[in-house]
Amino acid sequence: MTGVAIAPARTGAFDMLDLIGNGVSRQYPGTRDVLGPNLTVLFVGFNPGLRSGETGHHFAGRGNRFWDLLASSGLAPRRFFPAEDRLMLSLGYGLTNIVARTTPGSGDLRPPELRDGAIALRRKVDITAPQIVCYLGKGVYASAIGSDGAGLDFGLQPGGIFPGSFDFVAPSSSGRATIPYADKQAIFGALAGLVGQVTARLREAWQSGFVSNVIEQALAMRSGETLTVICDEARDELAESLARGAARAGCRFDRRRFGDEGLSRLGDSDGVVLAPSPAAWREPRLRHLLRLPDGPAGRLRSLFLPPQPLESLYRVCSVPYRDHVAFHDRLMVTLRSARQVRVTSPAGTDISFHVRPFVAHTFSARQPGQFMLGIPGEVTTAPVEASTEGRLVFDVAVYLGPLSESMAFEIRDGRVTSVEREGRYDGSGAPPDPVLDRFLAELEERATGWPDALRVGEFGLGTNASARYSDSYMENEAVMGSCHFDFGSSAQFGGVLEGPHHGGGVVSRPTVKVDGVTILKDGLYVDRNLA
Repeated sequence: MTGVAIAPARTGAFDMLDLIGNGVSRQYPGTRDVLGPNLTVLFVGFNPGLRSGETGHHFAGRGNRFWDLLASSGLAPRRFFPAEDRLMLSLGYGLTNIVARTTPGSGDLRPPELRDGAIALRRKVDITAPQIVCYLGKGVYASAIGSDGAGLDFGLQPGGIFPGSFDFVAPSSSGRATIPYADKQAIFGALAGLVGQVTARLREAWQSGFVSNVIEQALAMRSGETLTVICDEARDELAESLARGAARAGCRFDRRRFGDEGLSRLGDSDGVVLAPSPAAWREPRLRHLLRLPDGPAGRLRSLFLPPQPLESLYRVCSVPYRDHVAFHDRLMVTLRSARQVRVTSPAGTDISFHVRPFVAHTFSARQPGQFMLGIPGEVTTAPVEASTEGRLVFDVAVYLGPLSESMAFEIRDGRVTSVEREGRYDGSGAPPDPVLDRFLAELEERATGWPDALRVGEFGLGTNASARYSDSYMENEAVMGSCHFDFGSSAQFGGVLEGPHHGGGVVSRPTVKVDGVTILKDGLYVDRNLA
């Protein structure tokens, strides 16, 4: 086990020992599913082989060609290592099996296991809502549909088992499968073509929902009014989409660039959208624009769109606005009087803390002088200082990007006391996770100058039903049924810690109890326990 130790708080200094160890990090027993909501493809195998059972990662057998096939078919941008299997979530892919038990081969599975596995698969599909379910072998598909597999062909199937999902049968990627690699590659290439078609249709739907939410719901634009979009060149596609939507709504449209003149000569009834790209968000002139006396928070009916990638922005902001806000409000009412919260997860999180009253958000900008920050995607609070205790595991992403290794923190009296890396094994071939490396380096740098950078400053629950795990941390925080913890400053979330640093990571499939009542179980909200 490779650990990272942190100096006691009383010294005011930060001392990280064994940073990025050069040995073996701890593994979870068995092979965990790689699952998240709103997947593009859910890959389904028979069951983990011996090597996957030993290492805890999918398709780890030395003769298994799954990772080669993903890369050579264009389904993945590069050849991933089995130890990087959790990065599939950022591509929109999930990984699971009909049966979780490890065996030397699928022939060792018993019929009752396969029947029970088919039932369990239905629940996984309900949770992940994949556009495509890809079965890795005709036998896998036959088990899922309860047939002997006679007459099955590879490729897209004429009907789907699950409503809203295509069924695609691909060859097993196991080295034991006798189909030539070139034939397997051709079938995976056909899957890549289907993924491209589905993704294009999804993006159109997300974009349409985004435009409707911005114009009709968030800003409530009326015919004859002017919609002004202030953006940089990297956001021109977004501006053109809103221009078409404004025309359909009978509104005038104006596009401007960032700068002091961006908000000049705007009428009080105008609707304003500020849409910076990630690069523009780092520009001081944008921060200055938001602070102007006649800026968006002071006078105008305005919407600030977070600086995240366009596809992520369209997806998150396509969620039906009224339904989303109604659910968001129910969760806030449920949590407003909470005193004690406990969070557990399959990855090993087990942490509890006292909470302050949850912070409300402005949900619309329907009147002059109202300002809205994106489409609400999370409910947040600041844990009471020194009340957080237990083990916290970031297993999906941190603010710097998606993780292939997990990171486990021991928290005592609200402060990080030690860190462990989890996810690499002997012979994995995968280099240390560069995102995790950078996170630990930045954590050390922050805490050296400001020890409170190691204190738990924020807890949030995701409420956005359209979001999925991606390269955007803003989207990851919003995923319905996820939760996140951030270290450092907390004043903006109702806490008392004021300082220069704030950032943390995401916990997937959490179970959350509020004053002993379960409101979230394995990533699914318990509706009857919400207000």
